[in-house]
Amino acid sequence: MMVYILLQRGGENPTNRWQYAISAMPPGTLSRPGQLNFAEALQLIQHMNQFYQFPNFDPTMQHNIVWTQLSPQLDPSGYVPQEEFLRILAAQPNIQPHIW
Repeated sequence: MMVYILLQRGGENPTNRWQYAISAMPPGTLSRPGQLNFAEALQLIQHMNQFYQFPNFDPTMQHNIVWTQLSPQLDPSGYVPQEEFLRILAAQPNIQPHIW
């Protein structure tokens, strides 16, 4: 079901599709529903890369770029809202043309 949702190109906004996919992850995958920490964000970017097979893509480097941009939104315990993560991710030139 999740793959079907992520592959849809028409109608639903890709950010909403990823929001749904993140929310539908098995219990225990994310330590705080609706928020991501450093390791969880890296894991999602790695899964995204496996799913879409981006050309010339380094998930760790891309994660570091995204996380640096998110640092002003970090709460004291190191979490960011998943909406902010997806907003910043959607603007990345290595990702944007392949998904959004």
